[in-house]
Amino acid sequence: MGRLPGFVKSSDGLSFAVPVQIRHSGKLPVTLSLLREVQLYVPKLYNLEPCTIDLKGVYGSDADRVQFAFERHVRTNPAMTIMGHINFLAQNIHVWASETKQQHNEPTSDDTTQPAPQAQSGLANLASSQDESSEEDIDPDRPHVRIIPRPSEWDRHDSGSSSEYGSDDSDGYVDSDEDELDASEKDGGANIPAVPSNSERGISLSFPNLELHGIELLMLATVSLSVRCLRCKSQLDISHIKPSHASSSTIPGPISTTSTRSETCPKCSTPFTLSYHPLPVHAHSVRAATLDLTGCTVVDFLPSTFQPTCSNCSTTFPAPPGMICVRGDTLTQICRSCHSKMTFTLPEVKFLRLAPGVTSDLPTRKLKRENLGVTSGTPLALNGTCSHYSHSYRWFRFSCCGRVYPCDRCHDAAEPHVNDRAERMLCGWCSREQRFRPEDCGFCGRSVVRKRRTAGTGGFWEGGKGTRDKSLMSRKEKRKYTNKKPATESKS
Repeated sequence: MGRLPGFVKSSDGLSFAVPVQIRHSGKLPVTLSLLREVQLYVPKLYNLEPCTIDLKGVYGSDADRVQFAFERHVRTNPAMTIMGHINFLAQNIHVWASETKQQHNEPTSDDTTQPAPQAQSGLANLASSQDESSEEDIDPDRPHVRIIPRPSEWDRHDSGSSSEYGSDDSDGYVDSDEDELDASEKDGGANIPAVPSNSERGISLSFPNLELHGIELLMLATVSLSVRCLRCKSQLDISHIKPSHASSSTIPGPISTTSTRSETCPKCSTPFTLSYHPLPVHAHSVRAATLDLTGCTVVDFLPSTFQPTCSNCSTTFPAPPGMICVRGDTLTQICRSCHSKMTFTLPEVKFLRLAPGVTSDLPTRKLKRENLGVTSGTPLALNGTCSHYSHSYRWFRFSCCGRVYPCDRCHDAAEPHVNDRAERMLCGWCSREQRFRPEDCGFCGRSVVRKRRTAGTGGFWEGGKGTRDKSLMSRKEKRKYTNKKPATESKS
């Protein structure tokens, strides 16, 4: 039992936190569907005194009945071991829950043997009291108004005498719902029915077609994953995630040991949290762990550390070093106790989302709209130029963070992440946001970049590619006046 993940022994040696895996979890009532761990109390005089349990994370009458049934089973079977009692609990907890409910719903002998004359006299007294109360409730000033008396069954639980219960319940039995209501009133609150919910959440990690040779149990010591950010869709490799032996984050009550890895997206700075709950893999179960991810989703399974248990001597291979394996590998290791060969093959890896994760329960993040201080139809500040690019008349909205900057250098100076391609822009002449256009605005038609003058339009020679007509040349072009004869005076 001590080799089970999540097993915790108290300092006094009398209390143990034992993880249990219910074989028929689908047959359990809703109030017991979240059961993952049992607190076992073993007295010093065991087995002269019976051991008892406390179902952690579940409450109510169903949990109490199962605990009483377990104690009754221990008293009637003193020769069984503690491990046998725990296995019997995991196999028959649904039977105990159904049997106790049926016994509770059966009519008792006292109720069935209740004399009929008492019931009839009680009904007669009740009818007479109702007639008297109806006559007293008539207002002489308003005789047309009749006051309906309070039904007697509403006051059934307020009365302390057993005779009133006997007169009201003329059928001879009491429903279990009424007993649960009595217990809830004694506790000081109303009985709120449990909302049906899935007992497991997150992403299931399993290894279909797994081959085990000489291994009775296989555990994940550390896991490495490749995840994708839910915001910017960038991938990140996270290695050596330690296991968390707590039952589940949705189960109330104390937890044993938890290990949550926190990372940050290098591109958009979105925080990630990663944890996983390992499960023993054997010949009849290929499910290895349950992943709990926040802010990201899993993409691939990277080389991770496995911890096998020898099937010959039941000795667990230490981790570290463990056995590092990835999809498609076949590893062989020698047991350090009996020197038997342990081999396993991991042909494929499968991820399956069991239920919406933690992120689906949280409200979606609403991005605050920037107050750019611009008005449609009016030019931007400095016509959209900046100190880096004075010939660009526009602002860009970058897809990595959704913010607006005049250029990529302005973005990198203000944001901690690397810029991504901008798919939208704001025209510097009319301030209208639109899809990216390389040259002009789609609304006002003006150019958003300063174009260079083409050859031949500047009035200069430009190496023979410009203006060659001297009459069109600029006065600053020295070739305009070359080979020109000076003016001569005419002889008289």
